[in-house]
Amino acid sequence: MEGEHGRRMLELENVPFVQVPLVIPPISPNSNKNLCVVCTVSEKTHAFIPCGHRAMCDDCPILLEPQRCPLCNQSFTAYL
Repeated sequence: MEGEHGRRMLELENVPFVQVPLVIPPISPNSNKNLCVVCTVSEKTHAFIPCGHRAMCDDCPILLEPQRCPLCNQSFTAYL
């Protein structure tokens, strides 16, 4: 039983974690309205066909796998 406990403790010690800041700055509801929903850094510039949602910047559509709109989950055939 002790071997199992020791193995589990080693597993837990090696789990990666993200440190969350103690103070998170407030975000205005309209401040990120035009930002890419994937990277949240660049402005939305591309819309998906056929759903028409303009949701992503120039760099992010190629990152989606499977190719589905992140807003409605509909498969897209192209983006512009």
